[in-house]
Amino acid sequence: MPDLFSQMDKVTSFLPARNLRVKFILWITLILSIMMSVAVYSSANAQKDLLRQSLNKKAQALGEFVSLVSPQAIYGYDFTTLDQFSREIFSNPDISYSVIFDNNGNPLTTAIPDGISFPDPSFSLQQKYNWLKQQPGVSQLSFPIINNDNRLGDVIIGIDTRPMLRAAKEVLYRQIIIFMVGLILLLVFIFIVFRQSVIKPVKALVKGAHNVSQGIYDHPISLTSNDELGELTKTFNLMMAEIHEDRHILTQKNDKLILFSRAVEQSPATVVMTNVHGNIEYVNKQFTEISGYSAKEALGRNPRFLQSGKHGRAFYQELWQTISKGGIWRGQMQNRRKNGELYWEYATIQGITNEAGEVFSYMAIKEDITEQKQAEEALQASEAQKLLILNSSTDGIFGINTKGYTTFVNEAAAKMFGYSVEELTGKVIHDLIHHSYSDGSHYPHAECKMFDSANNGIEHHVIDEVLWHKDGHCFPAEYWSSPVHNDGQLSGAVITFHDISQHKAAEEEIRKLAFHDPLTKLPNRLLFKERLHHDLSQLKRSGTSFAAMLLDLDHFKDVNDSLGHPVGDLLLIQAADRLSQVVRNVDTVARIGGDEFAILLENIDEFSTASSLAQQFINNMSKPFQIKDNMLQLGTSIGIVMVNSSNTTE
Repeated sequence: MPDLFSQMDKVTSFLPARNLRVKFILWITLILSIMMSVAVYSSANAQKDLLRQSLNKKAQALGEFVSLVSPQAIYGYDFTTLDQFSREIFSNPDISYSVIFDNNGNPLTTAIPDGISFPDPSFSLQQKYNWLKQQPGVSQLSFPIINNDNRLGDVIIGIDTRPMLRAAKEVLYRQIIIFMVGLILLLVFIFIVFRQSVIKPVKALVKGAHNVSQGIYDHPISLTSNDELGELTKTFNLMMAEIHEDRHILTQKNDKLILFSRAVEQSPATVVMTNVHGNIEYVNKQFTEISGYSAKEALGRNPRFLQSGKHGRAFYQELWQTISKGGIWRGQMQNRRKNGELYWEYATIQGITNEAGEVFSYMAIKEDITEQKQAEEALQASEAQKLLILNSSTDGIFGINTKGYTTFVNEAAAKMFGYSVEELTGKVIHDLIHHSYSDGSHYPHAECKMFDSANNGIEHHVIDEVLWHKDGHCFPAEYWSSPVHNDGQLSGAVITFHDISQHKAAEEEIRKLAFHDPLTKLPNRLLFKERLHHDLSQLKRSGTSFAAMLLDLDHFKDVNDSLGHPVGDLLLIQAADRLSQVVRNVDTVARIGGDEFAILLENIDEFSTASSLAQQFINNMSKPFQIKDNMLQLGTSIGIVMVNSSNTTE
């Protein structure tokens, strides 16, 4: 039967997909034809068996009768009587011939139809009998002649089965005609029902699928049947609505990601990222515009090619000591453009650390402050130009005397504090804008570094304090407090500051974008690589072994292809959560691309421990995922590497 189905598929394979009704009719026709053929064949055989049984019973009755009455004739060799018995049997129209044999197998008498021409007219009775039993359409029966338990001979009766076969064929032909008429009527009925109940709904579904492929989601299929196709239509309409919603959400997320990327690339601040060795891995557009170097010229080089020679070795040693320990260095530096011009930058440089506190990358956010530096130099050179420079600067600048009273304030400072210039001038400015720490606790006037510059002549550069707005909120600021001398006498201090809120926000956002997967929020390939390098370094120093795993989701591509990428994204998020539930805080689960995850297990000495954790991952991932209305079952493939001093080389 499977061979028959495969042959039927080959026969219908040339039909286009839209001829579903034709394929269905062909299949129904084939099945009904086979069933009816079997029924007709069985009925005909049954008729033939009945006729054969009836004929055999008739012949048996005649033979048994002769075998009972013929013993005396055989004892007396009464051939006349035996011949009479034989002809009485032959007189039946269904009997072709009859022969009576003695106990030695010799024919005593034979009844043969008139008009038969034997091959040789001189045939004996035995030869005639042998010739007759070989003729087609003749079946013979044998009945023993017994008297007092003595076998005297046999009665042989030849039955003509040809009339019976002709009658069976006539019955078969009539049944075939009846079955064919019934088959045609049944096919017509099935076709009408199939067209109304299946073809029309399927066409509606095909049209709906075509609309989805064209991006049309607001044309649901109108089908109100309560059968399986009706349920399928409801599910299809629900799927279209969900796809429409998911595409909208995905578009919004993609737009946000593009916005963040463009914000970094188009930031007015220079953004530079290096590896742990200090080689540049990324620069934004602002870097190329300010320095004159293209990204291609900068990538892979150490930033020292920008040095102007103004700063001594101690300056850079202090910078590297700060960032290599995971600290944040903020300060001004003079660099040299590609064309040889010198320019000043205000830089925030941060060492990016892992959970162990070790730095594996560096990030710098810098602003061109050449104009600011020129303004400061001009301020020191000419008091007449001070007010002009102050009010044209974008940084806040104000001065205080030795008592802490404000002597002047520029417009930028007043604006950032929310006061007018008049409200600030002549006031103890510490009480207005520097009275508290960021947590709201009191900042004593005596500890104020601005006041210290004005009273003790000490210059301060502060990067970790806040200043306060008139409305009560504070903002992070960087300021320089420089003492002022008149005729060699300390007369106060000048404070220059700017709001660094955007810098801090940009630093945090860039860190997230650089080292975490935006979908699952897990560490990305770059962060995983750095943590792996850290573990290898730990192994060399202290022999601390660890395990690494690579894991991917089996048949994840089938989910994306069948249910769409939004469902695939939700599946990845749930998978990431399940993986994170198994590991410890010191371990790392990272998404390194697609459906691939990498795992670092810290302080693992035995392979059995890693294998046990891997089995937990497999068990967690083998549980069904409920993604909206979809229940998904996926497998997991995991590779494990044990890393210890015995399998690691320099």
